[in-house]
Amino acid sequence: MQAFTKYIQNLDREFWIYNYLAAFIFWVFSDNAGSMLLLFPLAVAIIKFIITFYVNQPLDERYVGFYPLDKDPLKVVVAVLINAIIFAASIPVTIIGLIYLWWKERP
Repeated sequence: MQAFTKYIQNLDREFWIYNYLAAFIFWVFSDNAGSMLLLFPLAVAIIKFIITFYVNQPLDERYVGFYPLDKDPLKVVVAVLINAIIFAASIPVTIIGLIYLWWKERP
């Protein structure tokens, strides 16, 4: 978990601002579940970390999260759809992701 903690500490401030703003917008249009509002940016960070460091296949992570935000309208729509799914499942994604990271990084 030390590598993940270091990864979280080195994320840009804008990453957190963009993703919390997106989480708030999703939260306004959803059933107002506050835990998803808080866990969405963490779920995005966990997914990006796992894709970057543990997946052995080249995957495109630019649609996960909203930072950096692309100016192409089609890419923004795809990012909104993917991140709406992540927002809706942010509680299990966070729990499963943390268990996976704990399992992979244990001695």
